[in-house]
Amino acid sequence: MYTRGLAGPVLLIDTHSLVYRAHYVAPPALLGFTAHVESLRKKWNASRVVFAVDLPKPTFRSKMCEHYKAGRRKTPRALVDEFQKLHAHLETLDGEFYFKAGFEADDILATLAKELRARGERGLVASGDRDLVALAYGGIEVLIIGRYHRDTTCYDAAAVERRFGVKPQQFSDWLALNGDRADSMPGVPGLGPKVAARLLRQWGTVGELLEHLDGVQPPGVRRQVEQHAERVRLNARVMALRDDVPLR
Repeated sequence: MYTRGLAGPVLLIDTHSLVYRAHYVAPPALLGFTAHVESLRKKWNASRVVFAVDLPKPTFRSKMCEHYKAGRRKTPRALVDEFQKLHAHLETLDGEFYFKAGFEADDILATLAKELRARGERGLVASGDRDLVALAYGGIEVLIIGRYHRDTTCYDAAAVERRFGVKPQQFSDWLALNGDRADSMPGVPGLGPKVAARLLRQWGTVGELLEHLDGVQPPGVRRQVEQHAERVRLNARVMALRDDVPLR
């Protein structure tokens, strides 16, 4: 973890996720969001702040899978109004912000994290979306913030392995096997997170697992994965974070 008092990490903000949480903690959402970001900046002594922003347009994931995020609840009217003011509000803040048609903020964060690693800089991703623990390696840590700013957890690579049983780079494949209810993406029925982690520790990736189904034990697990192989392949494509978003 970071040592307070030293030059801090670049703070990478999953903007819509934190605005959404601010709506339930300290409305109006944008004021609560700004206060929360400032508190994170001070707490972690951030060297700078970068905001990743979602656009209200289809992404490559929604084109790839028609039921992706289909089960999400409708955004409250008051929060819709706040989101409509978001871009103008970000212009007033001390930080950069990025968005890109066809991609999600998660992909922008993955791209920014890759850039920081290449420059040997540290980063701290702040989000309410656990999918982003996939970025928690190579000098990047991920702060997962609970819905009411409760149960906040900071993940580095070791913490991801302790909590989920897989390396951060395997996390999207772990989700591909388990499914992700929040995104309306079902996994392999009856598999469970511990079995999924064991399979990935053995085979490394979903691709390798599906290539070596004859070696999967016990037979009941092999049959379940085999019967739902196409679902797993689709999940893996949808859930993988893109780190090649053209931002500049």
